[in-house]
Amino acid sequence: MDAFCANAGVIEAAPPQFNVNQVMSPSVSFFIEPDSQIKLIGSFDKFCGSDFVNAGYFFPQTSLPQIDLLKVCNSVGAVLYEKGVMGHVTIDLISFPNPEEPDAHPLFQAIDISTELTNAAAIVYFFDILMEGKLEQQTGEYSISWTREEEA
Repeated sequence: MDAFCANAGVIEAAPPQFNVNQVMSPSVSFFIEPDSQIKLIGSFDKFCGSDFVNAGYFFPQTSLPQIDLLKVCNSVGAVLYEKGVMGHVTIDLISFPNPEEPDAHPLFQAIDISTELTNAAAIVYFFDILMEGKLEQQTGEYSISWTREEEA
């Protein structure tokens, strides 16, 4: 504790009533245009190699099914825009089962906001260019227009 107080740091918590494997780590990336319009870049789930150590990403996120990602981006983006933020934003979330209704939609909380083009958002851009896909703005799901027949 003395070393922490002397050097500073960040303490992250996880919901205590759950096993670490029940806590998921979805993220959503978007872009705030100079005219305040919000454009969803994509979403992804982080997966861990060991507890709380990020090892990679699954794209698109699936840990928050049926969530309106654009609504989340618009609500956070509007506040950021009022504070003068424009450009790339990534919101890191945690999702976990609803303890009162285990079969209900998972609960989620924001744990971090990055106001830059993150590596994960850049990977989403690269995937989009490579696969010539179409991103569904509400859900963050992709449809890929490229097929094997087009290659021939």
